[in-house]
Amino acid sequence: MLLTYPTNTPVRVPCCMLVTAVLMAALCSATPSLYGQPTSTDDAEAKAILTSAYQTSKNKPLTVEHCSQIIALCAQAQQRTQTPALTAYINQLTAWAHNKRGEQYLQLAGENEDSNDTETAQAYEAQAFQEFATAIAKDKQLWKAYHNRGVCLAIAGKAPEAIADFSQTIQLKKDYANAWFNRAELYLDLQNYPAAVTDYTEVLKLDNTDVTALIARGDAQLMLRKHQPAIADYTAAIKLMPDLATPLIQRGTAYRELGQWEAARTDYNKALKMDMTSAVAYQHTAWLLATCPEADIRNAELAVLAAEKAKTLTPTPDWMLLDTLAAAYANANRFDDAVQQLTAAISQAPAAEKQALERRLTLYQAGKPFRDAVVNP
Repeated sequence: MLLTYPTNTPVRVPCCMLVTAVLMAALCSATPSLYGQPTSTDDAEAKAILTSAYQTSKNKPLTVEHCSQIIALCAQAQQRTQTPALTAYINQLTAWAHNKRGEQYLQLAGENEDSNDTETAQAYEAQAFQEFATAIAKDKQLWKAYHNRGVCLAIAGKAPEAIADFSQTIQLKKDYANAWFNRAELYLDLQNYPAAVTDYTEVLKLDNTDVTALIARGDAQLMLRKHQPAIADYTAAIKLMPDLATPLIQRGTAYRELGQWEAARTDYNKALKMDMTSAVAYQHTAWLLATCPEADIRNAELAVLAAEKAKTLTPTPDWMLLDTLAAAYANANRFDDAVQQLTAAISQAPAAEKQALERRLTLYQAGKPFRDAVVNP
């Protein structure tokens, strides 16, 4: 998932529009008749306090301390008025400040996470969540607070709750692409591929140049075995960002699953030329060179080199990389090494993948390499 802290993925983090400007305009245009009673001295004092709060909101950069000042000033103003219009404004401004303070806490969480201070980062995350929850309680129309709380929930691994918040964001703000994207990411992670495709499509309706959404929708299409739509998405992403390796790797995989081996090799080679540090590119190249049923595509020596390079570039190899390394060793007639790597892969793999891996293990134990097959759409 791309859902991370604001400092790491600004594309998917809410911009902080100064909604106080709109609220202040409403306050300044209000007349005594709107309140249903003559303006009292207390109302005048409340307005003066709120004007100070508004001026504080204009500080750039806005800090936690500024937000705390705004919240305190709003509390003071509330004590001086019972006027419905002023009370509504106070609730909106208070909610805005809590949301902003939550965003500041999330930024601090990200900074501490980057410094490997996980405990402090988690404490800031918890504070941020409470700020967003308070903002929502004060103003149930504040869509950014729902989105931000959804980000917190997603980071915490609470996907259903996060999806609910992103859905509420979408209900309140249908043209906010980040909410569609983040919900799509969670659907993709939950393997709800049709829902992911639908949400990525909404993102692309809002911005058809969003390369990340194009690639992600292609990935979801690929998981649904809709190879041609996936290839179309990857191709569109390549046209928009021709120097990006990821869509080339993914398109190569789509070609490989269709049995278009030469097209797959071409895309993998292009990806490696663009990024010689891409473990994923080396891994996919190794798999093709080791397992392709066409002998003129296979290359035992290069497959092993590519697989070992991928492992070198990966701090903690996962079961898929170990599976690839095993396939490369088996293709090079290094069956003992293949069995060793695949045994390690099986111990890490999810239950749904173990049966296929065990079939390959049987092949290697019998001194036979694995050969890939075309995926039936």
